[in-house]
Amino acid sequence: MLIITALTFKEALRKKILIAAIVLTLLFLVVYGLGLHYIAQDMAVHKAGFMSGGGSLSAGQEQAMQEISKRAFFLLGIYFASSIVSLLAIFSSIGSVSSEMENGMLHAIVAKPIRRRDIILGKFLGYTLMLTFYSAVLFVSILLLNHYIFGSRLDGVTGAIGLFTLQPLILLAVSLAGSTRLSTLANGIIVFMLYTVGVIGGMLEQVGAMPFVNSTTLVRTGIITSLMMPVDSIYRMIVTIITGTTQNPLDAVIIGPFGAISQPSNAMMIYAVIYLIAFLVISVRVFSRRDIG
Repeated sequence: MLIITALTFKEALRKKILIAAIVLTLLFLVVYGLGLHYIAQDMAVHKAGFMSGGGSLSAGQEQAMQEISKRAFFLLGIYFASSIVSLLAIFSSIGSVSSEMENGMLHAIVAKPIRRRDIILGKFLGYTLMLTFYSAVLFVSILLLNHYIFGSRLDGVTGAIGLFTLQPLILLAVSLAGSTRLSTLANGIIVFMLYTVGVIGGMLEQVGAMPFVNSTTLVRTGIITSLMMPVDSIYRMIVTIITGTTQNPLDAVIIGPFGAISQPSNAMMIYAVIYLIAFLVISVRVFSRRDIG
């Protein structure tokens, strides 16, 4: 299994998947950091104007608006980072089995005294190492940028990092399971659409939970889609750990569906882990029974 893990990691490097992701991520962090820098400058100028008597808001209102704005831009960074690691997990693994079957590479591996279970688990572990390292570095980078520029607090970082790295692993398990049965193109379309449905459903749930909307139908829709794909629920739990839930109506309007108005339960986090394990088991069972001759 460890041999397959090493081969999978080397294959990702050979295809320059990780290298391309790192380069594009550095570009994202530069653009995001510059945005935070100029926003912080504008806030400082606005605050100076307020202190000189040019503001129309009270001191408390001015402080509240600035705090809400900081939270909004922080959540924006986390949201896009979550999308980046999710897409990396999908597109790096959609052909992990099917493409090797199509080009005949897998036949050479299966012919050796290696159990099929070890092939799947080795591939999963190889991609897990890559995605976990990448996700943790990206998440910490966004936290540090906000801490350095805005002075944001870093509460609950350990738990948030763990959940953030769990997101791509769920998609990896689903993609790996699909790759054992479907073609690379069909698997990519299905996993991406499943991820998209989960994200849209999560947004609908947050909109439905807003104080001025209060739609039970939208909230239930979000819960159903979270059961189909729990990645968005993990994102909402991360937001809850770092910034708390959004209760202020003004806060809810500014932050919108990127915040956590409806907080996921701990049971949903347990479900997400079971969901991952279930698809990994499906991958092993389907590949073990498939005729690849």
